[in-house]
Amino acid sequence: MNGFPEASSPWFQMFWIGCYLSALGCFAFGVNRGRHHGWRAGLGQVVLFAFLVAFYFLLESFGEVRIPFYVYFPDYPDWLTPIHYPAFIEPHFTARPLVRACQKLVTGYEPRLPVSIPLMEASLTYAALWTARFLGVRPILQPMVGGLAPLLADSVIDPILTTSFNCPQAGESPQLVSGSFGLWKWHALPDGDRDALGPDWFGIPLINYAIWFAGPVMMMALINLGGTALSAWKAGTWRTTFAFRRLHWPSQSETFSALAIVVCVATVVVVCVSPDLTRLPPPIQRGLFYGTVTLCFGYFVRGVMDAERGERVHVGIVLPQLFFLVFPVAYLLGSGLFRPQPELLLTAAVFVPLGMLFCWSPYGAVISTYRRVVSSLDGYLRLRYLSYSSLMLFLGAASTAAEPSTPVLIGLLLVALGFNTHSFLVNDVFDLPVDRTQPRRQQDPQVRGDIPREWSVTIALALVPFLFLVTWTLGGGAGAHIALSAALVFMAIYNFRGKRFAFPPVTDLIQGLAWGSLAIYGAELAGHRTTAMSWLVGAYGAGFMFLINGVHGGLRDLENDLRHDQRTTAIYFGAQPDGRGGAVGTRSLRVFAHVAHAALLVLSMLVLYVGWGTTDWLVRIMLPLTIAAGVASVFINQKVAAERADGRDFFVSLHLLVALLPLLLVAMPMLSPLMRVVVALTFFGSLMFVQPVLFLRDHFGGRGSPDSPSSDRGQRPASYPAELDARLG
Repeated sequence: MNGFPEASSPWFQMFWIGCYLSALGCFAFGVNRGRHHGWRAGLGQVVLFAFLVAFYFLLESFGEVRIPFYVYFPDYPDWLTPIHYPAFIEPHFTARPLVRACQKLVTGYEPRLPVSIPLMEASLTYAALWTARFLGVRPILQPMVGGLAPLLADSVIDPILTTSFNCPQAGESPQLVSGSFGLWKWHALPDGDRDALGPDWFGIPLINYAIWFAGPVMMMALINLGGTALSAWKAGTWRTTFAFRRLHWPSQSETFSALAIVVCVATVVVVCVSPDLTRLPPPIQRGLFYGTVTLCFGYFVRGVMDAERGERVHVGIVLPQLFFLVFPVAYLLGSGLFRPQPELLLTAAVFVPLGMLFCWSPYGAVISTYRRVVSSLDGYLRLRYLSYSSLMLFLGAASTAAEPSTPVLIGLLLVALGFNTHSFLVNDVFDLPVDRTQPRRQQDPQVRGDIPREWSVTIALALVPFLFLVTWTLGGGAGAHIALSAALVFMAIYNFRGKRFAFPPVTDLIQGLAWGSLAIYGAELAGHRTTAMSWLVGAYGAGFMFLINGVHGGLRDLENDLRHDQRTTAIYFGAQPDGRGGAVGTRSLRVFAHVAHAALLVLSMLVLYVGWGTTDWLVRIMLPLTIAAGVASVFINQKVAAERADGRDFFVSLHLLVALLPLLLVAMPMLSPLMRVVVALTFFGSLMFVQPVLFLRDHFGGRGSPDSPSSDRGQRPASYPAELDARLG
């Protein structure tokens, strides 16, 4: 393969059009500033964006000379000839033949530079600068905070949308290292010495990411430097601007000097990771770059804690950031690239949410809406428990199929969501009179009456044929249909008789069997058979619910259950309210909890015995982690089942995660690389989708958001220089 896409590829067309739409959005934002702040402000923004485009065209032209290890797709419809620089700036690497081999491969192509690339980079920089300003970040910190957005975007753009090849010896063909699309391609991995060009990430030299970070940082600092100097000149304080020690921070003088230092630091970082300039070993280069980025991220987190978030959404600023975060993920999933390179899923799972957080940080209304919607969905559908159902299904599937097909993976996700929703909706319908008196449930949509009970019944019943339809569509055999039927029947028995049976541990076990049956279903759907591993995973899942529902849930809801004459395992073993909203455990309940928990640990050891047939590096990592998780689980279980325990509710919630970790960790070495990533993402993904609500509520619901009593839309903190809006529109 040549490493480039077809010019007629829909993915290529979407990317190319997206670059221009992003630039158009920034242009429209500038024009809109002119409508509200005068034509000079609008013209200033348009000129500023044009300046950024010109700068990045010059920088890209310079990069093709100084970093001659990448080449752009030749069929871009908008390509131009790069700016020609003097020959003396071209590195020759005569003393480094391995690097020279990479350079020769690239210089054999005709130099071309698509206009859409500088437009993309200018759009991201312009959007990041204004996002930092909307947050009220001080001008001296805006470059460091704003530089994160282009870096986060490139952290998914380059690994996913480009291709990376090695640099073979003479007579050999280059071999693909990473990627498959090829908007541009890299030759940066010399055979025989992968670190000859410095450290790389997905076959792309670290210098690329350093420039994506340092370039925007320097531009934002220079823009603010120019604005500070212009403001000082207009105010007649030009001399004090350069008298670095005459005024107190954040005066113009120290602002100017700090911004100059930012430019210098960004330049030093680039030089220190440049292949032809640095002599630092790769570990030092990594430490320098990642340390700088981490410091800037710390400034971002610190800046947003007390920042204003009353801005209305500016589509022209949000669009570039959203597009260049979402498009690579869409290609990763739509093209199937995630199957041969599953590590790209982890990359997207880390950097896309961080990019989204930066993008939406100034907009308190959006954050508050997200928080309310996710909280309501979680209260109604119990999204937090998707980690449990998905773990059963995907580990079951992995026990019989090393890498299930993409339709099967999607089907398992649908079944996890469908069964989870059906189970909790039916349970909530039956327990609605009890839940209405439970303080913890007062914000749930069904308890509040926001969603009629009839709707919940209809949705729950409709999901039953839906689950069987998914199973039939994916070619599930009799075993899959039987396992699904068993799960639904067991769950129905529990919902009908769960807290009404004379011996509650029986119904707790029946509910556990319902969830454990999902592991058998996953195995049958993916591989049309079961193995010992399938049954062990199912048994662990059943034992987990047996413990959690019987002890943890029973103690948590003890006072309200007694008030309504419910029969739970905790009540059966004699637990009593403590008169303060808590519970007093008994010795028999503690024995029950410890025996049930010990059974889980035994099952995890059986998984270890049955499944681990290798001693690779992952085993050496996972074994101590599994032991640590088991010890932590024992400690938390003891806290939950104690006679009296301060903070019992906290330990109950924590154990819902920790008690599943031994199974997750002990299973990892047995999985294929794809399934390791899929299992990890589906387990932690639902938690990360729901739990950020707590962070957003505590730290992003502050001043300027609709939820804040001190909401002052559009105002700036006192430290925000008044002249900044004046000079930049």
